Amino acid sequence: MDFSIRLARAAAWMTWLSLLVSLAAVALMDQFGTPAGIALHPVAYYLWSGFGVLVAVLLTAMPTLAMNSHFVLKHIAVFRATMLISDVVWATGSCSVTGGIHGPLWLGYIGIVLFAAVSLPAWQATAFGLACSGGVVVSSAIAH
Repeated sequence: MDFSIRLARAAAWMTWLSLLVSLAAVALMDQFGTPAGIALHPVAYYLWSGFGVLVAVLLTAMPTLAMNSHFVLKHIAVFRATMLISDVVWATGSCSVTGGIHGPLWLGYIGIVLFAAVSLPAWQATAFGLACSGGVVVSSAIAH
C-alpha cells in the first residue's frame, strides 16, 4: 500500500477522533458548566461540527478516490491542500465558539500541523503551521 494512502487514512482517523473527543468535551461542558472565563456556544459548535463531519467524510473517501480516479490522483496535492485548509477552517471555527485559546479545542490544531509536516514539502508545512498559529489568534479574538 502506498505511503500517501496510509497517511490519508491516518489523517481521516485523526479527524474522526478529534470530532468525537471535541463533541464529548463540548457536551460535558454544556451539561456541567464551563470553567471561569470560557464562553461556550454549543449550537454554533454543533454547526461547526457538521462542517467537520463533511471534512472527515471527504478525508475518509480520498484514498479510495485516489486509487479509482486518475483525475484525483493527478491532482492529489490540490485535494490534500484543500483538506488541510478545510481542517484549519473547522478548527478555527470550533475553537472560536468554545473559548479560543482558553478553551480546550485549540488542541485540534496539533493534528493538522503534524499531518502537514509529514505530507507536504517543508515550505508548505511551514505555511500551514503559520496558518494554524493565525487560526488560534483569530479564534481567540473572536471568542473574547
